[in-house]
Amino acid sequence: MVARILSAVVLVPAVLAGVYFAKPWPLLAAMGMIGSLCLHEYIGLIGGMGIRIQPAATHVVSWLLLVGLQGKWLPIPVLIAVLLIALFLVAIRSEDPLRNRALSLMASVLGLASCPLSLCRDRGPL
Repeated sequence: MVARILSAVVLVPAVLAGVYFAKPWPLLAAMGMIGSLCLHEYIGLIGGMGIRIQPAATHVVSWLLLVGLQGKWLPIPVLIAVLLIALFLVAIRSEDPLRNRALSLMASVLGLASCPLSLCRDRGPL
């Protein structure tokens, strides 16, 4: 218990200073890593429920989503549509029954909406 309190006393100011003073792209990389860790935990939880998700494709789409929102190279609806189509194509190529593919796709989309998008605000990450 004491170790957790001490680590929080040290880490919280360091994280706040990093968020305040960081340039956009290094901050995006840090947020992407945090989002990937959250997504990894989510994929483990979904796997425990018996739903087999495509982790590599979900992580790649997560990073593309964060970078695309930060770079603002495409309008947000176009970016999201392209990435959803990519996930759909990955699910279609799977050898699983149609029900499992649909569950995998839905779980991937929910994971993307809950993990990396929760790190974004307005038109891009912090």
